[in-house]
Amino acid sequence: MDQKKRIALATQSAVQLLAETLSKKKQSGSSIEKGALTEIIMKVKQDYQLPDDIIILESIVRQRLKRNTKSGHCGLTSPMIEIEPYLVSIIIQLANMWVPITSSQGLALCNSIIQGTKFQKIIKDYKMKYGQNFTDVLGPSYWRGFLKQNKELIRSKRPVRFEAKRAEWCTYINMQVMYDEIYSQLVEVGLAVRHPEPVWHYKDGNVVDEEHLAVGLKYAFELIHPDWLIFVDEVGCNTSQTKDGQVGGEKFLCAVDG
Repeated sequence: MDQKKRIALATQSAVQLLAETLSKKKQSGSSIEKGALTEIIMKVKQDYQLPDDIIILESIVRQRLKRNTKSGHCGLTSPMIEIEPYLVSIIIQLANMWVPITSSQGLALCNSIIQGTKFQKIIKDYKMKYGQNFTDVLGPSYWRGFLKQNKELIRSKRPVRFEAKRAEWCTYINMQVMYDEIYSQLVEVGLAVRHPEPVWHYKDGNVVDEEHLAVGLKYAFELIHPDWLIFVDEVGCNTSQTKDGQVGGEKFLCAVDG
């Protein structure tokens, strides 16, 4: 059984276990313990042999349970129902990694996931059964339904350029370059000295020989006249241009609370 199938089955199992737990608690007149859903998800991941880096969101399990217990007409069941939790997880994780995707990219992602799998035939049979076109490709109507069905988990919003650029810039190498450049200037004006080799420092600034006595990483520079150095904070007005960079009103997908 492939991993996508195991994720879908594990999610369904988590929903069922949560429903059973809530039912038992309701009968006994007590409330569910804090962290119970986390334990349920850990159990189903073990049952279906899913690695630790696979994330089954608690919000997805709760939404699935809420959807399954709604009364009244629920409409047609999506042919992608088994792997939609997996798709939602990918969208949320991409947004958390500062590489969100647009709706058109999301639809392309759906089709790439099912390409060459049994779901292509399932989709084609589904469309033929309900009088739609006879292709095995998901279209805009499916995507609209997917977003509506998962509106409690994901949404689309306008991009924020500044945070993404900041995340791209804040790497270890860039920080090292900035540190070296600033301290080189401090050495030049006599506010700091540079040791021949990087050394450990205690929290009071004194040099120590052993790592367990040190605080932080080794560094070659040492500030010898801190009282002569003036630090300034960021300006009071807003120059971050956080809301700039919106191209043609294009929106990106993220978690509801993202």
